This record gives sequence, C-alpha cells and structure tokens, in this order.
Amino acid sequence: MRLTRGPRPATIGLSAALFLAQAALSFVYRISRLEATQADLVAAFPAIPVDRDLTIVVICARLTIALIPVALVWLFASRLARWFIPLMVVVQALSLVRDWATRSLVEPLPLAAFLLSLAGGTLLFTPAAAPWFAAANRRDR
Repeated sequence: MRLTRGPRPATIGLSAALFLAQAALSFVYRISRLEATQADLVAAFPAIPVDRDLTIVVICARLTIALIPVALVWLFASRLARWFIPLMVVVQALSLVRDWATRSLVEPLPLAAFLLSLAGGTLLFTPAAAPWFAAANRRDR
C-alpha cells in the first residue's frame, strides 16, 4: 500500500467528514451514559467482569475502530476499507434494530450517527469516487 497523493474527490472528503462526525457522536453518546453502556456490556458479555475502566477502554476502542478505515481510505485509497465501511454500517443498523425491538425506542444520537455513517458509506461508491480508488489501485502495482 502506498500513500495516495493528489487531491481527493469531494465525495471522499465529505465521506471522511461524515464518518468523523459519526464516530464523535457515538463516542459522546456512550461516554455520556457510562453506566448504561456498562450495563449493555455486562448483558452482552456476562462471563467477563465489566467495570467502569473496562467500559471506558471499550468505548475508546470503538472510536479507534471507527477511525481506522476512514484513515485507510483517506491516506491509501484502500479498497478493502472501502468495503469494510458498509459492513460497519450494516452492523450499526442491526444494533439499532435490536435496540428498537427491545426498547421500542431508538434514541436520537445513535440514529443520527447511523444516518451519518450511511451517507458517508454511500459516498464511497459514487461515480466521482470510483476513479480515485481505481487510480490508487493501478499505482500499487
């Protein structure tokens, strides 16, 4: 993988901005409701003793995991990251559906974060973005 040089298409820049906003919204939402996030982790992983510190580590890890594919697309025009991002959007959608089914309510911040990531993921597959990924792939050979 080589560093991609030159101007990025506007869709790549907008996609990166939307994903940064999505990651920040998710982080703020989870850290602002630390006890509830900890309870969600306890419910998801009952065999693991989850305390406040582990909850904060998991929240920060989720932020990092969200930012890595964005950096890979921005810096390297990574086609693997381009396809990983929609996978992350699908997982986020499934999480919203689960929340909606169990709580019969989707909170505004997670919904906004999902919509931002959906828009950002869609922008990676626009006609303006395709030549940029293709050109980066030719440079790697």
